Amino acid sequence: MGSLAALSPSSGYAAAVWALELAVGLASVACAVLLAVERLRLTSVSTRRLSPAIVWGLTAFAVLTAATAFVHALGLGDSAGLRLVLDLGRAVAAGSVALGLAARARRAAARAEDPEALADAEALQEALGRAHRDARWLQLFASRTEEGMIVTDARRRIEWVNEGFTRITGYEPAEVVGRTPGSLLQGPESDPAVRAYVGQRLRAEKPVRAEILNYAKSGRKYWATMEIQPIFDADGRLVNYLSVQTDVTERKRDERRLEAQYAVMRILGDCMRLDEAIPHLLATIGRTLDFDVAAFWIWDRQARTPRLAGRPWASGRVDAGWAGDASALIPNAALAGPMDRVWTTGAPAWVSEIAAPPPDASGAPSPEARNDLRGAVIIPVADAEKSPLVGVLTLFSREPLVRDEPLLQVLTTMGRQIGLFAERRKAVREQVEINARLNAMLDASTHSSILVTDPSGLIMIFNTGAERMLGYAAGEMVGRATPLILHDPAEVDARAVELAAELDRPVQGFEALVAHARRDGHDVREWTFVRKDGTRIAVLLAVTAVRDPEGTLRGFLAIATDLSHRQAAERQVRTSEARLRRLVEANIFGVAFGEMTGALTDANDAFLEMVGYSRDDLIDGGVHWLNIVADTSGRWIRRCRVQLARRGSCTPFEIQVRRKDGRVLPILLGLARLDETRIDPRAPIVAFCLDLTERKQLEDELRRNAADLAEADHRKNQFIAMLGHELRNPLAPIRYAVRVMKRRGGVAPDLAWTLDVIDRQVGQLSHLVGDLLELARVNRGKVRLQREPVDVAAVVSAAVETSRPEIDAHRHRLTIATPPEKVLVLADPLRMAQVLSNLLLNAAKYTEDGGSIRISAGVEDGRVVFRVLDDGIGIPAPMLDRVFDVFTQVDRTLDRSEGGLGLGLSLVRSLVEMHEGTVEARSEGLGRGSEFVVRLPVWIPDPAEIPFATAPEPELEPAPPEPEAPPSITPRRILVVDDNVTSAQSLAMLLQFEGHDVQVVHDGPTALQAVCAHAFDVVFMDIGLPGMNGYEVARKLRARPELAALPLAAVTGYADDEARRLSHEAGFDHHLVKPADPEAILAVVASLEWAENAPPAAVEC
Repeated sequence: MGSLAALSPSSGYAAAVWALELAVGLASVACAVLLAVERLRLTSVSTRRLSPAIVWGLTAFAVLTAATAFVHALGLGDSAGLRLVLDLGRAVAAGSVALGLAARARRAAARAEDPEALADAEALQEALGRAHRDARWLQLFASRTEEGMIVTDARRRIEWVNEGFTRITGYEPAEVVGRTPGSLLQGPESDPAVRAYVGQRLRAEKPVRAEILNYAKSGRKYWATMEIQPIFDADGRLVNYLSVQTDVTERKRDERRLEAQYAVMRILGDCMRLDEAIPHLLATIGRTLDFDVAAFWIWDRQARTPRLAGRPWASGRVDAGWAGDASALIPNAALAGPMDRVWTTGAPAWVSEIAAPPPDASGAPSPEARNDLRGAVIIPVADAEKSPLVGVLTLFSREPLVRDEPLLQVLTTMGRQIGLFAERRKAVREQVEINARLNAMLDASTHSSILVTDPSGLIMIFNTGAERMLGYAAGEMVGRATPLILHDPAEVDARAVELAAELDRPVQGFEALVAHARRDGHDVREWTFVRKDGTRIAVLLAVTAVRDPEGTLRGFLAIATDLSHRQAAERQVRTSEARLRRLVEANIFGVAFGEMTGALTDANDAFLEMVGYSRDDLIDGGVHWLNIVADTSGRWIRRCRVQLARRGSCTPFEIQVRRKDGRVLPILLGLARLDETRIDPRAPIVAFCLDLTERKQLEDELRRNAADLAEADHRKNQFIAMLGHELRNPLAPIRYAVRVMKRRGGVAPDLAWTLDVIDRQVGQLSHLVGDLLELARVNRGKVRLQREPVDVAAVVSAAVETSRPEIDAHRHRLTIATPPEKVLVLADPLRMAQVLSNLLLNAAKYTEDGGSIRISAGVEDGRVVFRVLDDGIGIPAPMLDRVFDVFTQVDRTLDRSEGGLGLGLSLVRSLVEMHEGTVEARSEGLGRGSEFVVRLPVWIPDPAEIPFATAPEPELEPAPPEPEAPPSITPRRILVVDDNVTSAQSLAMLLQFEGHDVQVVHDGPTALQAVCAHAFDVVFMDIGLPGMNGYEVARKLRARPELAALPLAAVTGYADDEARRLSHEAGFDHHLVKPADPEAILAVVASLEWAENAPPAAVEC
């Protein structure tokens, strides 16, 4: 058969012919051997072993191998190739059966002696030699073919493989004998459906052909086409399987690349938006081209950095949760650099191998290392090579990527396709918007009839305005009629005659409407339209020829305007002009006409009088906006020009104008274009001017009055504060003197009654002064709420405790109702107790002795509601809205023994409003009682602030008892410091009467010297002292270590929070407000009995 080189198969049809010739030759040799054996009836053992079944098995093997090569060489499809292999197999099998039958016949005839049989022995030897040579050629063919060949037993265990199998898989024959091909070559990504199909066919002892993903010994994945043929012995029993595998990885790769391109085109064709297409694109490209991670990036213009567009796609080989982390998709700086270059240059980047990222701080491998991304391809997405990028496509692989230029070209093409899609969709969106605007414009043109026809005149568009104007529906006209149906036939005929004479050619029908437009591109003419109902209408018809960029006529656009509307508009314009003229001539405000350049052409007398120019100046052109606008208003004029150009008018604004005599006056200026169609510098404008001089003077006067009122209010507040302080000072000695007289004992009943009256009136006067000062502090904003969650029952209890003495003094019956569960309100507990106590005291005051008072708290409609109800004198209806005003009282008749300044309820309203609440007064009239309702928001704590299990509260040390005068008091040495001699002496008398040694001084320096010279147990000191105030004295005393523990009590007329804070910071232990309760004074002294080594408890009044 020639040399090996001559026998080697080549590509194409020649290889197929060679394979078939070789198979036929081998089959012929086998047949010759069989015939010779049968003729000679050889009886040797070696000759008998050369059975027809074995020889024909080899022949079948050769023919099938050759048929496989023939199929691939011709490039036949799967079904055609398989049919060819099976046909050849059936032909060989049929020949084997026929020759077997002939051999049996010959063996039967050979039982008789054949003297010529031995004569053919030499021919037989020659035939055997040829068979051996052919067997060697067959072995040589099997070793040199590119296909991998496998022979297995009936149980599919490998018995023999050729060298092609070793080249494809990397396995040596000794490594595979005894193993099954499936367990050896197939892995996790081999298609289970294909494996099941192959197994099903082989169990049925049928030939099979399939494509499957296999794994080589090195782990390399490759695609193979396998053709498996069962081989039977002479008795029809399955003895072997012959499998031929062809490595089709490159073909499969090309197919998958084409598949990916087609899939990308299909996805882009099915999707309307890029963000809708991206997830499908990433999954398709990543899965089809065998990548592990795919992501799409867009440029974030605000952050000036790329960001992910949607969630990346990840194959099953990586952690899907990691794939959503944008930072992890760029494993390290080695990939960040190529990414930057792609964004900068627009050229793709191929990263063959990514450096392994370092472990994290704990030593554990990073997410990138766990997923082991080793290679990447970065593809720009743009519609052209130099176009701005739409985005960047990044593809990652867990294996290093050998640079593949064809693949890079495919991916770059995909990037262009995606870029073209994005730009095309953008253009489509813009076109849709344009069409929508055009349709909206057509539909909005309800006063214009718009028609579009094809070149022959068939109506293609008939807008809403045309329907409204002519009475026809669009469905009656579009595609069914020409504009001739709308015209007066007599006018059309007359126009046709004119055009025929003008153009020197016959004109008739539709051509009479469009002849000029066809020639000149545009034609405007008045026509008479005939409506559907037969009525006529005069229109101005503009016809325009519509041509494409190549100049081909595509149709005509006809816009008809109802002249009656235009005539009405013209009448309106004339009317408006007349009204404007009357307005100008009325001289109510200045009106000036001019141009966008600033030149003034006309003005009314009011404007000329405003700017100080004469009409002659105006006629001579001497009046210009640049001349009369002050320099400080130049920017406003420039802004106004911009607004005029954009929207035809400008928002009125204030400017300064300079009169001809040099005076500057403020005016309110508004301008508008008279012709909105013109924006050129000579476009006419009108200006309306209003002189603001008088208004500015009024504003200045109002500002001065407001400043005067603020100053008066400030002085009032200062006066009230000083008044309160000065009123408290004389009240203190009165209270002390009354206490001294009461303590003497043996007082006559009438004198005792007098002392009670004095004491009670001093208390009432002190309460009034306190309310006055408190209200002044609230109005000045000096009161700061210390808000906290507080139980409404506790607030009610505190208010009742404060008001109880007054209620009991009038023998009223008090009813208290609070909710059984805890209801919280976010409030200052002291101020809310003050609100409710004021309401209770008000009820006690204005209810006859022995009356009924009820206070309740609860939740209504999501708000906390406090109610104070009495059966007192009631409130007249006209007074319900004024009862909370300052200095307002309901009853000023002489039969009321109680008085007041009307401050309590005003203070109540102010404090409630500071809590974001409301207070309301209700009454059915005089003698019917009254009810005051306070509403506050319920406080609902954040669930996160409420623990599920609270720890037990620590046991608190018992609070020290309230300071009360003990039965036996140790005489103390006391210093009283007050510049009010009477107040100081009365306080000293009160303390001396209790058995204490008292020294009195009247200024700060003397007090400091006295304390330094003598040992005192406690010091009572006023704040406002001559020479050195009480704060400074206290600070100097506290600066001396030996006096750091000396008890100091401030006795002052200043009761506000600021005064209390300053006294505490200066070192005072107590802050008592004049007129201080004598019991509080004595309690301070008494506290020394059981607080020798600790600072005394604070006692404040």
